[in-house]
Amino acid sequence: MRESSLKRLRTFCVAARRLSFKAAADELCVTPSAVSHQIRSLQQQLQAKLFMRRPAHAVSLTDLGADLLARVDPLLVELDDVVACFKHRARAAHAGVAARHRLPYVQTEA
Repeated sequence: MRESSLKRLRTFCVAARRLSFKAAADELCVTPSAVSHQIRSLQQQLQAKLFMRRPAHAVSLTDLGADLLARVDPLLVELDDVVACFKHRARAAHAGVAARHRLPYVQTEA
């Protein structure tokens, strides 16, 4: 999966949970128009309407949008957990290698 698709799916999940492009933009530290652009691109990619506009800039999920959220959100949580786990393991491995090379060799007598 391309990074742009992953970004679109992450943006979709935040907007779907918040039911607001503005709230999603605040959480993602982007502009509401950037959220709108990501959602539009995802809808074009999937050839499906995921949100319905409501009065006062509110949005609601279509049935397809709700199905997508239910399937994708847990996958993104799992992906984030996997990445965090490997980052932790990589840091621990790096610290072990650094310690072996940077600490002076101490010989013990038997």
